[in-house]
Amino acid sequence: MKRWTIGSVVVTVSVFGGQGVATAGTPHSTAVPPGSKESEVEVGAGYLSEDAARFGRYTGPVESGFFPILDFDWFLTLDEDDEDYNDARYGHLQGRDLGLDSRNVRGRYGIQGDYGVQLEYDERPLFQELDMRSPLSRDGRDRLRLPEVGDVDTVDQSSRSWDIDQKRQTVTLSAQKVVRESVKLNASFSREEKTGRRFQGYGDWTRAQGFQLPAPIDQRTDQLDLGFEYQGERFQGRMGYHLSAFSQLEEDFFVVDDPTSADWANPDQRTLSLAPDNTYHNIHAAGAYAVRPGTQVSGEIQVGRAEQDEDFIADDNFAGALSDLPDSLDARINTTRVNLRGAHRLTNRIRLRGSVFYNERDNRTRSFVVGGRETRPHGETRYGVEYDADFNLPGRNSLTLGYGYENVDRELGDRGKSEDWTFRARLRSRPTDNLSLGVRASHLIRAGGTRYDGSTLRGHLDTLHQYHLADLHRFDGAFHGSYAVSDALALGFELGARMDGYENSEYGLLYRDRYSATATLDYFPSADFSVHGFLTAETGKSEQRDASQTLDYKGDTVTLGGGFERAMTEDGRFHLGMDGLYMYSRTKAGLSVGQDHPTVSSGLAQIEVFGRYQARENLEWRLAYMVQAARERDWALGSGPGDGPDGYILMGQEPLDYTAHLLMGSVNYRF
Repeated sequence: MKRWTIGSVVVTVSVFGGQGVATAGTPHSTAVPPGSKESEVEVGAGYLSEDAARFGRYTGPVESGFFPILDFDWFLTLDEDDEDYNDARYGHLQGRDLGLDSRNVRGRYGIQGDYGVQLEYDERPLFQELDMRSPLSRDGRDRLRLPEVGDVDTVDQSSRSWDIDQKRQTVTLSAQKVVRESVKLNASFSREEKTGRRFQGYGDWTRAQGFQLPAPIDQRTDQLDLGFEYQGERFQGRMGYHLSAFSQLEEDFFVVDDPTSADWANPDQRTLSLAPDNTYHNIHAAGAYAVRPGTQVSGEIQVGRAEQDEDFIADDNFAGALSDLPDSLDARINTTRVNLRGAHRLTNRIRLRGSVFYNERDNRTRSFVVGGRETRPHGETRYGVEYDADFNLPGRNSLTLGYGYENVDRELGDRGKSEDWTFRARLRSRPTDNLSLGVRASHLIRAGGTRYDGSTLRGHLDTLHQYHLADLHRFDGAFHGSYAVSDALALGFELGARMDGYENSEYGLLYRDRYSATATLDYFPSADFSVHGFLTAETGKSEQRDASQTLDYKGDTVTLGGGFERAMTEDGRFHLGMDGLYMYSRTKAGLSVGQDHPTVSSGLAQIEVFGRYQARENLEWRLAYMVQAARERDWALGSGPGDGPDGYILMGQEPLDYTAHLLMGSVNYRF
């Protein structure tokens, strides 16, 4: 039975989330997964008490008011007297979150072992901020204008409201054809269109002046995959072709009036570029062969080419520099990736694994000199090996030892050439039937940093031994275990540490350490009652340095969560549950010169209560309520238009400060 909670609609941790990357979907197999083939539909409504852009940043509601709930699963069913009853025909139509901005619809149809097709439509929103303020207004797709009256001193009175959000809409069509039992053909095509707005800044680095603007997003990505698969008793292989084509739906630039201009009736205009149209082709093949029982070899090879030949953006402010360039960058990057792997069972207690890899990014883009500065099209070549050995030791113990080597040769890169050596070990033990323990550790040594050879920091920045160029020693380890107190109660823990030390680094990061601890509890005395809980704590510290001062950083994060679900009636028809979550983080930064930065902190508290009642065998009522409160103290935010220091005009992004209530109710019917 599907467990329904508000978590299926709202990703609560999206308050601190990042942005995803869309790729073409892998064609689905003609196989049908086991499980219930009972169709169902869920209909209901929800209510959010206030606008909160971070509340349902990716998968939930963000604007106050009512919203519909609609999910469905429909399976094709055939009567015994149907002529297609025995040919393993299947069909499945599924809809999720159809009343929200994260809606998804997917349909599959085919005959098992013969062919299958799938069509999918997916929306994925990203809400960053609502009701931001800017004096700029939209004049067409590629133009942001200032009002004809007003100036910098009247930014507040001349500003309008903007929502900073994006939406991805993707349509995917895929198919698979079984030519014979061992041979399959795959094909997939997807088109993704992304629209919306994002924060972007423009400024002059020679003086403290600039502005923040709502930059337009209006782009498309097409992806095509064609594949061939073979599966025999001892050899399995596949090969295929991938195409990715990116394009702007309008121009690859936009024009914006500069709000820092003294006269808004005749403002300075800035031409800002967007990502240019480009394509990527990739041919790939992979295979695996069982030499004998206990011995396997496998490998893959990929050859790709990325191309971009769009014209440079015309901008009168940089006409002199542009005159030194050809019409197009005519960029091209060739990529090669080769991996060979093998595994061998030496004895019943010893298993060996090894691999060798080669990755090349051959940048064939020309280099130009513009305004006395040279463009630097970076490329690199990586190759290395990995070895691991697994030992089954007496007394229910196992040991893994590993070694890795990587050589990186960068073309026009700041670092040039570097070498990595990694040593790792993992020990797992089960002293008793109820107790399991484990420890893992790895040590990375990176060498090849450019040596600092100057007497002063400021005079030799080009050869300065900066942290991303410096030699590195990294230790990463953890100790974990679990203990079954009884058949119904299990406890778990993990202690971890990661320490990065940059040798001879004199500019940037000098060291960075992180320590973490996690404890879990699971209690399930019966099929109708379960309890879970967890606690994690993490602390980190680092030191950075520039030409005149050092900065000591310390950050702490604590997360506490837990919940339960229980049948409230003897017949098990009424279930009630609760989940709670509390997260808090704090960052301190101390300066060796001047005043320390104020402490930055953020917190999130959430309580969720949900229930379901089985009115009949095929009818279930569901109800959920959640309250979420977020608070943030960030000295780098809060400056609205005209309030920023030194002539900066920002869009008024404020620290998080909201308490939102969400109530949802629905009915689920199976047929």
